[in-house]
Amino acid sequence: MDMDNFKIINDHYGHDAGDQFLVIIANRIRSLFGEDIFGARFGGDEFALFLRKAAEKQVEKLLSELRGIIAEPVRVQGVLISPTPSIGVAFYPRHGDTVVELLKNADIAMYQAKSKKNAYVIYETKLLSDITARQLMEQSLKQAVDRNEFSLVYQPLICVKTHQLIGLEALLRWKSGQLGDVSPIEFIPLAEATGTIIPIGCWVLNHAASMIKSLEQLGARDIFISVNVSVIQLMQEDFIEIVEKVVTTQGIALNSLKIEITETVLVESFPLIKTKIKLLRDMGIKICLDDFGTGYSSINYLTRLPLDILKLDKSLVRDLNRNERSQVVFRNLIQMAHGIGIKVVAEGVETQQQMELIQGLGCDYAQGYYISKPVGAEDVIQLSVKRP
Repeated sequence: MDMDNFKIINDHYGHDAGDQFLVIIANRIRSLFGEDIFGARFGGDEFALFLRKAAEKQVEKLLSELRGIIAEPVRVQGVLISPTPSIGVAFYPRHGDTVVELLKNADIAMYQAKSKKNAYVIYETKLLSDITARQLMEQSLKQAVDRNEFSLVYQPLICVKTHQLIGLEALLRWKSGQLGDVSPIEFIPLAEATGTIIPIGCWVLNHAASMIKSLEQLGARDIFISVNVSVIQLMQEDFIEIVEKVVTTQGIALNSLKIEITETVLVESFPLIKTKIKLLRDMGIKICLDDFGTGYSSINYLTRLPLDILKLDKSLVRDLNRNERSQVVFRNLIQMAHGIGIKVVAEGVETQQQMELIQGLGCDYAQGYYISKPVGAEDVIQLSVKRP
C-alpha cells in the first residue's frame, strides 16, 4: 500500500511535514493490528500488511476499514489534507508460496491500483501484461511533448438564448508515434500519477493562449477558452507564476482564459487550492467548476469558492426528459447558482429536446454534440469568422 500524491506533501510542505504525515498514517494502520494482522512501513510512503488465515471476504472487510480510517483528514502545517491509499493484494498460496513472491505480486497489483487512486486491486496474472503496456505508455508520454505528438481540439459553448458562440473548452489529444491515438481516459491519469502532467499542462496553457491570441487578432475578443487543470498542477508552488507568464508572453486579455477544475481536485486539499483559486481570480482569470453533479458534489463549494461558472454534468442533462423531479433539481441548482452570481453551463446536450428543456429551466450556456463535437484549430477560426 502507498499513499496517493504523497510527493505533493513533501514538495509543497517539506520533508518534515511529510514525515509527520506518515507517522499519523502509520498509527492509524497500527490501530487495526491484532493476533492475525501485523505490518510495517516498507519504505518511503509504502506499507506492508500481513493477514493470517484470511478469506477474501475478511480481506475486503479489512480493506474497507483501512480506507475508512486513512481517509480522515490530516492536518499538515495548519492545512487539512484528505489522504487516500492505493492498495495491492496477493493471497497465499494462490499468488505465491514465498514472502518474496507475494510481496512482488502485491506490488504489481498496487501499481495497477495507483492508476485509479483510492482503490485496491487483487493480483491476477494478466496484470503483468497491463503493467508492461503501462510502462511503455509512461515512457512514450515522457517524450510526447518534445516529439510534438499532442494537439488541442476545442468544444464550443453557446449562449442558450441567442445560440451565439461564447467560449471553447480546450481538450487534449495524443497521437503517439508508437501507440497511435491514445484516449485521454488512459493517459491523463498516468500523466498525473507520474508528474508528467506538469510539462503537459504548461504545453496546453501555452497553446490555448496562442489560440486566444489568434481569435483576438480576428476581432473575436469576446470568446473565451477554458483549460482543464489537475490537482498536481494547482499544487505547484509556481503555478500562479506559470499562468501569469503565459498570459504576458501571449499578450492576451486575462478574462479570455478560464481555468476548469473538478470536484475531485477540491477534495485533495481544499484550503490550499482555495487560496490558489482566489489568487487566479484576483489576477482576473475566471474559474469554472466542472462535472458538478457527480462524485462528491458538495453545495458547500459554491459558497466557499470564488467561482464564475458552474458546469452541470451530462448525467443531470440526460435525465431531464425522463422525469419531472430531475427538472426540479436542475432548475433549483440554476437558481441557487444565479443567486450567488454564478453562470451555469449544461454539459452533454445531445438533442433538440434537451436544448429546449435547459432553455426553459433558465440555463445560461450549453455544450455538447447537439451544438458541436470538438473541432480543430482551423474549424474554430471558421466558427469565429462566421459569427454574426
